[in-house]
Amino acid sequence: MNELISSAQIEQMLEKHPDIQQAVAKIHHSNNQQQYTCIYIKANINKKPTIREIRSFLHYKLPEYIIPSRIMLVDDFTIMADGAVDTGSLPDLEFCRCDTDVEYVPPRSNLENILCRIWSSVLNVNTVGVYDNFFSLGGHPYLAFQLVSKVRTILRANIPVSAILTSIPTIEQSALAIEMFQFAQFSYTALEELVELELKNSNTELLLTEEK
Repeated sequence: MNELISSAQIEQMLEKHPDIQQAVAKIHHSNNQQQYTCIYIKANINKKPTIREIRSFLHYKLPEYIIPSRIMLVDDFTIMADGAVDTGSLPDLEFCRCDTDVEYVPPRSNLENILCRIWSSVLNVNTVGVYDNFFSLGGHPYLAFQLVSKVRTILRANIPVSAILTSIPTIEQSALAIEMFQFAQFSYTALEELVELELKNSNTELLLTEEK
């Protein structure tokens, strides 16, 4: 989270939303010492905003990578004797699947599965779908470079940083960028040989079929 934006400032921004009665921002530290912020929202009685509406509201005020990824709507807050919110009673959302308003779609290929596991490790979330947005899950530029480093190490490929960073928003986009890079590494001669081999195999299969 950007050091220039305090939890109190985010709370004040959110409480200007017509459908939000009270907002509480709580900073947590994950097991690997990364800092992340959870936002807890108590909506007005007449209308409850969706997570997407809350994010859209914040988008007008903050860069996407600063917007806290973990947002939860609560019925009420526990109030202590001094009138302050008991933040200790608020649930820790570290490993939860953030409410991104995006339907979960599991990985459909080995590459997508590897990327989902890397994202899960870097972002400290249990479940990552192929259409989830990196920044909506709590990603920011520093974590993006961590992610790229892990991808290059685990895939054992010298994939340019730009090839991944320019497509990072979803698993699907990242997988496509990596596949396109790997495909581009084929030389023209190697590609010709691959096509010739495929044609040869197809002709052999055709001949075998005709002989039956």
